Formats: sequence, C-alpha cells, structure tokens
Amino acid sequence: MSQLSFLDNAREGKNNWWMYLITFIAVFLVMMLGTILPVEILNKFNNNLLNSIVGLGVGFALSLISLYLLARFLHHKKLISLINTEKQIRWSQIFKGSILWTVLASSLTIIYMLLNPSAFKFSFNFYPFLILVIISCLCFPIQAFFEELFFRGYLMQGFGLVFKRALIPVIITSILFGVMHASNLTNLNQTLLVITSTSIMGLLYGIVT
Repeated sequence: MSQLSFLDNAREGKNNWWMYLITFIAVFLVMMLGTILPVEILNKFNNNLLNSIVGLGVGFALSLISLYLLARFLHHKKLISLINTEKQIRWSQIFKGSILWTVLASSLTIIYMLLNPSAFKFSFNFYPFLILVIISCLCFPIQAFFEELFFRGYLMQGFGLVFKRALIPVIITSILFGVMHASNLTNLNQTLLVITSTSIMGLLYGIVT
C-alpha cells in the first residue's frame, strides 16, 4: 500500500475547486446557525452549561449531515472514502484508538490534578451529573466524528489533490483545525495557546491518518 493511498481516495467523484469552496462555506454556516439557534432558544428557559453542550451537539450533527449530502450529491463521493481505504469501517481500530485515547486523557488529567489540586473543586449532584453524562456521550462523539471526517478526511484529501507532498495537506488542515477551536476566544494569549496546542494535536492526528 502506498503512502498516499488514503489521499488518493480524493480522485473518486468530482473535484472542481468551487465544489470544495461551496462545501467549506456551507458546512461552517450550518455549524454556526445550528449551534447558536438552539442555545438562544434554550437560554430563554434556563441558562447553564448544558445549553452550550446541546448547541454544539446540534451544530455538529447538522454539519455532519450537510457534509455527507454535499460529498455524496455534489462530489459524488462515498462516505467511506473519507474514512479509510477499505470497503468497510474498521471498528476494531476505532475501538483500540478510543481505549488508547481514554487512557492517555485520563492519565494526563490525573497528573494535572496531582500537580494542581487547587484547580479542581469536587461536587456531586446525581441528577444533573446523569443528564450531563448522557448529553456528553451523545454530543461529543458526534463532534469528534465530524472533525475527523471534515479535517482529516474531506479537506486533507482535497489539499492532497493540489500538493504532491503528503505533509503539506497535513500541516494546512492542522492549522485550520487549531483556528476553528479558537474562534470563540477573545484573549490573545489564550487564543494563541489554543491554536498552537490544537494545531499540534491536529498534526498528530493527520500523521496517524
């Protein structure tokens, strides 16, 4: 299997530059509207963290649907081509990756708690906690799936048609990934920190892809 086999999936279907532009703009418009409107509606009843999580979940779900529709009917691409080079999803790899990421994230969180105990405050209310867990388990996987499909799938393959060196699409999509996660911040130092850290994460994800 060649190094660019995944990027070569981009040759499937139609790949006019304006199709990528339309898809990029449409997906982000859907994401913004799909995120803002539910939060504004929910805030009229109560204002809490769950509203933002629900808004993100709705926004990313609608963005995922719009990406699928545009890829399928505008580009004439199959969704599986944005995921891997096989004819079916390799669920065992996803399961292994999920376990690895859970262990890594949990370990880093525990280390941070040990080094900075004052940064954490423990409180427990069963029903709010249960609702938060349920909503998070529904919303965050949708967000992660969309981000990987859009940045490490659709956009990376699109840039792979333009640049011959595989590293360039990885770098470009990593920067875009970082910028997207800093779009709501107002503090310059915090913004630069978020862009840098998420871009590095995106670079790692892209290399693995």
